[in-house]
Formats: sequence, structure tokens, C-alpha cells
Amino acid sequence: MKNSTHYRLRALACALLASAAMLGACDDDDPNDDPDPGKKPPVTLTDQIQYDGGDLVGIKSAIYVAEEDGSHTFYLSPTEGLINAEQMKQADDYLRVMVESPKGTVNTASDPFEIEYKDISVKKTTMNDVASVELSADLVTETRLNLYTYVELKSGKTLIARYQNTCTEERDVELTNQYEIDNRIAAVGSVVEWRNVREGNRRFCLYEQEGLTAPEEGAAGVEILLAEELFGTAEIDLATADPAKVQIRCGEFATGAGTTGTLTAKYLTDKFGTIEGLIVALDASKDGKRLRAAYEGTFAGGYAATNTIKVTEPAAGGEAAAAAEAPIAALFSQEPQVGSYVFALGDAETAAAPADLAKGHWAAYVRVLAAKFDGVIDVAAQTSDYWFRLYDHKTYQTYYGEDAGLTGTIETHPNPAGGKEIYLRVNLTLKNGIGVEAEYYGVPTAATADAMDEETLKPVKPFEPYIKFLDKDNKDMLYWPVTAMEVRHDPAYRDSYTGDLLSGYCFYFRNAFTESIDADNTTPMFFLPDSYLDHEGEIDLPAEGTNCKWNLRFQYMYLSSYNGYGYSDKDKNCMWCPEKAAVTVKQENKEWIFKFSMVDWGVFSTWNPDPTGTGNTLIIEFRGKAAKYSGSKPNDLADDFYKLRSGRFGDRTGG
Repeated sequence: MKNSTHYRLRALACALLASAAMLGACDDDDPNDDPDPGKKPPVTLTDQIQYDGGDLVGIKSAIYVAEEDGSHTFYLSPTEGLINAEQMKQADDYLRVMVESPKGTVNTASDPFEIEYKDISVKKTTMNDVASVELSADLVTETRLNLYTYVELKSGKTLIARYQNTCTEERDVELTNQYEIDNRIAAVGSVVEWRNVREGNRRFCLYEQEGLTAPEEGAAGVEILLAEELFGTAEIDLATADPAKVQIRCGEFATGAGTTGTLTAKYLTDKFGTIEGLIVALDASKDGKRLRAAYEGTFAGGYAATNTIKVTEPAAGGEAAAAAEAPIAALFSQEPQVGSYVFALGDAETAAAPADLAKGHWAAYVRVLAAKFDGVIDVAAQTSDYWFRLYDHKTYQTYYGEDAGLTGTIETHPNPAGGKEIYLRVNLTLKNGIGVEAEYYGVPTAATADAMDEETLKPVKPFEPYIKFLDKDNKDMLYWPVTAMEVRHDPAYRDSYTGDLLSGYCFYFRNAFTESIDADNTTPMFFLPDSYLDHEGEIDLPAEGTNCKWNLRFQYMYLSSYNGYGYSDKDKNCMWCPEKAAVTVKQENKEWIFKFSMVDWGVFSTWNPDPTGTGNTLIIEFRGKAAKYSGSKPNDLADDFYKLRSGRFGDRTGG
């Protein structure tokens, strides 16, 4: 490219020379003047080409390519609107002229030059076929060319061209939401930005196909993989950029070592910083191929996410135990959000509501202040910006993220293109060494504040019926799960101490050691009179005295009495009631609730006023449906009793 000063000086000089030349115009030869006698009159050309005496062809496009060595190549074509050499070559109807310096007449005997049109090709090295050649190329200004050429081959074929008009340096076709590869221009129908937080990059896809909202393998277009830190920066020089941080692909074109050009990728925002669109400007060359793209407009956005959760527990020796990633069935979000964004997720296989997260092993509760949403929270440094809970539904443990020692990050983002999707990533290590990795992108499932309450989500161990002994220091001694509570009604139950005949219910607690339901060395039995089944609340058995003639039959080594326990009646010299004993028998929420507890300590003799016993505590607790008595003792309960569904206890057949 010549500078503009040179061309202005050249224009002035030419004007002066032209004025002087008018004085001797009658002596100048011009191909458009009358020919010498005996020669064929030449044609008059005005911005035209004549090939081998044929019709005149008007020149509609003229451009030049300026090389670094100062040489210029001119292209003149009858096709209108051509602006670069590639378009000229595609039209394939051009006259091409190359000169070492576009400053006027070319000495064809000594100066390098080239003239090509159709099948005529003349250059310094091919003059053997040429009878005569004249060439003048004067680039008067950056946009004005005076060119004349006359070629006559020894075969008689001729080429004449004259052009005195506009000629501009070749330029690229301006792209508007288009891309160009191998001189093919295609419209951009869909644009997708896809972020990968884990790998720290963004993927930009400019597709020809319309309506695409996520990366589509095999779709025609341009794909740009850009390191996160380069997005939104100034123009990137592809010649110096790290190839690992900038990767561009379009068909067979792929960047790598030796790539040159520039790239810009950034958001289009309003004055408040609100994202309104995406801007991509690309001009890349490699191995003789060139790829260009220009886009400014709306886009679809999203995040690459595994949609999984992984919890790693520390193993013996401090090494992490192997942990598998589990799919996240749903991300629950509290609606409406008030001051905070509240999320719940877990490894349950299916989850239609937050409560369903209890079906899995692990679940997490994440609360992020609204002011900190769409960013990264360093949990160790920003302790007031979040809440985190990890729920273990196998051990029914709750781990609190606010405890000192929590490290890692919580990252949240909305869909950059304005969709309803949300990106959430948790990468935390609790102070006890448990690691939590979770990543999700999608539209959250809305849930109420009550359903998302952290206390509601907290694991609660399901009730398991049991028989338990505690020592006098309340330390565990024995724990037997109860598999069933069998019930019978005896209208003539005989108290083994007093001989009283009583009408009441006998409750048997079957367990893993039960062989016969009537064997009280392995199966506890509790008797309660009829009138106490409707008793409100817990029955304080010592306080009831002889009003409640209860009985416990259970022979076990942790108890001091092998004859059982029950009410005390001094008049009958019957002393077997502990100082502390209570029982609850009721129906609630369509199930039986039974709980008996006593401390093996009390005055168990009429002749010894001092309390005795082991001091151990026996607790029996059951919730659920009563089972039909399977023993051999009297039972007057109808089968309907065992199908209890509501209201009061079932009917008896007698008693």
C-alpha cells in the first residue's frame, strides 16, 4: 500500500505534464488516433477490453493487490461489484496485470511484468511467442488507475485494454452475522455459548442451522473454544496466543501452530451491564486457508455440567475412600426467593419433591445470599454469605457447613442468555474430611419454603421397635429389635403373686431370640387391665398403686427378680413394684403406640424396708400394627382387632 502523500504528489506532477504535453499533441502516437497508412484502424477504448479483434468488453470492477516488495497486481473484470482477488478468480473473466512499480510506462524488455487474459499470458520469460507488447500502469492515487496494454502474438492474436477510472485495493467482503471459509459465505442461523466451569473455558458455536440452543455435534458452522480468562478481553492475537487456550474449528480448518489473525469474543451490554447479546469477530489464517466470522446479536447460553453428586468419606489412615458419582434427579429451588437463593439436591434415584431426597444416601442444602448469586463464594473467607448442610440419610447425621474448618467454593450462575436454567457447583471439604462435589445445570423444580426448610430436610431415623437395657450410669447394655407385638385378651388372667383374677390385655414382644411366644425368658410380656387402655397420657404405675394391677414377666440376667414385676399390695404381702415405672398404651395415626420403662430398684420385700435391685433400666417401645397372638393361652379377641384402623381398640368376642 502506498501512502496518500505519494499519490497526491504524483497527481500534481501528472497534471503539469499533461498541460505541457498539449503543446506537442500532434506529434504523439496514441492507439486511438488514426493509424498509419496501410494499417487497420485501431478501435477506441474507454474502460474496455478487446480480445483478438472481437467485441469490446466493458470493465465494471477494478482492484489491486499491493505486495510487500512494492509490486502491484491489477484485476479488471466485466463483472460488477468484485472487491478482491478471490472474487475475481471465481468470476474467471478478469484481466490480470502485474508490474514491479505502478508509475507509468513499463519497459517490457527489462522490467518484470505479467499480462494474463483468457489464453493470453505474457511475461518477461515468455516473449518468444510475442510479436509486440506495450504496457503502462499508473496508480495516480490510492483509488485511481490509468492503464493501457497492447499485446500482439506471433500467431496474430491480439489483446487491447484501456482503463482510466476508479481502482481500489482489494478488501474483504463485509460480513454481517455470517462466516466465510474457502471463499464461501454462510449466514449464521444459531449462536450458542456453552461454559465449562470445571475446565475453565467457554465454547462458542456459530451454526448455519437455525433454532439450535445447545452444542450440536456435526452441525455446520464455526466452533471456538476459549479459555475463561480470555473472554471479554481486548482483541486476541492468534499468532501469540496459547493454542491450548484458543481453539477454532470449521470443517477441515483447525487452528494450531502457525495460525495468524485475531479474535474478539465479548458480551454486548447496556449501560447498566445487562447482557443484551454476544459479539464475535474472527479472522484466522493457517496453511493457506482463511476463516472469517462476524456476529453481533442474541444467543442461546448454557453450562456443561455433569448433573452429579459425589461425597467422599475419609478412610482409615486419612486417605479418601472410593466414592462414585451419582446422578442428581432434580435441583429443588425455593420459590419465591426472598433475600436468598435456596437449593436442595441429592443422590436419590427419583425425586419429585424435596422430601424424596431422603430416599437416597446423601442430600445437600445450599443457601446463597441474593447479593452473592452469580459468582463464586470462598466458604472459608465469606462465612456470612451462605448456609450449607450435608445430610446423611443412612446414619441420620447432619453436617453443618458453618462449622470452622470448611473449605472450598460454592458457585452459582443464571443462564447468560436469559433462560430459566441455573448452574450450581459445590466443591467443599468439611472439617471432618468429608468431601462434597456436586454440579448441576437445568431448570430447578420449584418448592415451597416449608418444603425447603432445613429442619424439614434434616434426616430423622425411622422408629424401630426395641427392647433395651441401660446400666445405672445410663450406658447401653443390650439392644434387641422387636419384630412384632402380639396381643391377646384374657378375661381371667391370674396374678401369680396375689392370685387375683383380672381382665386385661397381654402384650408380647417378639424378637430374634423368641422361640415360643409364651417363654418369658426371651420374650417380655406386659399385662394391663382393661380400664387403662383408654388412659390419657403416660401411666405412672407406682402412683396408681393397686388401682392398676399390672404385671411384667421377663426373666433376664440384667433384672434382679426372676418372678417378674407388678403392682405392690402390702395387705397381701406382695411387694414387686419398682420406685420408677411407667407405661403408655394408645392408638395414634392408625397405629399402636406402646412404651414401658422401669428402673430395677425398689422395696421388693415386706421384711426389708431398704430398696434393692440392679439399678438397670428396662425400656420396651413399639409402634405399629398389632399381630395376632400365636401362643396357647386364652385369647378372646376377634380377628378385626388386628385390623385396627381408626378410633378405639377392637372388639372382643367375650370377657
